[in-house]
Amino acid sequence: MDRSTPPRPSPRIVAFVGVVCLAILVYAILALGNPLVGLFPAFAALVCYVGWRFLLAVEEMADGLQRLAAAREREER
Repeated sequence: MDRSTPPRPSPRIVAFVGVVCLAILVYAILALGNPLVGLFPAFAALVCYVGWRFLLAVEEMADGLQRLAAAREREER
């Protein structure tokens, strides 16, 4: 059975997002004096990642249901 693996973000993208979030956090603490402003980009990136993983999980469930329906249809013939 051909099982596709879900795409993963490349290490370069993860490192870039991490560095940008860290730079924004440092700027928010040093220049603005408000660390919560600096946590917003990291939280937004986390929400996007979790949403993407949820979408992949729903897609896998739909594929599984389609395979199950196809197997039942073959059994009925």
